[in-house]
Amino acid sequence: MGQTRKVYVTPQLCELVLRPGANWRYLGIDQQGVGQLVKMGCDKGKQTNPDISLGVCGEHGGDPASIEFFERAGLKYVSSSPFRVPIARVAAGKAALDNAKK
Repeated sequence: MGQTRKVYVTPQLCELVLRPGANWRYLGIDQQGVGQLVKMGCDKGKQTNPDISLGVCGEHGGDPASIEFFERAGLKYVSSSPFRVPIARVAAGKAALDNAKK
């Protein structure tokens, strides 16, 4: 069984993530807020199990900027709604090539 860890959310993080009037359906991941949590979770998970396969699903899994961030953060896959799959595939390929150059 997996373990549930408590995540303490600071007011500063809430301010970054909860922006009034944001269109959440198509909003990419906030790399300075939620993205920090994703990166931290990925790093800690790989320290515990280097072979762990981590990914993300949801609408941000079809957002090119978010996909590029997820590639840099170390996630291995994304999943999105069917109509976003073609652009997600292109974005994932581009992100992998860009990351390989570094």
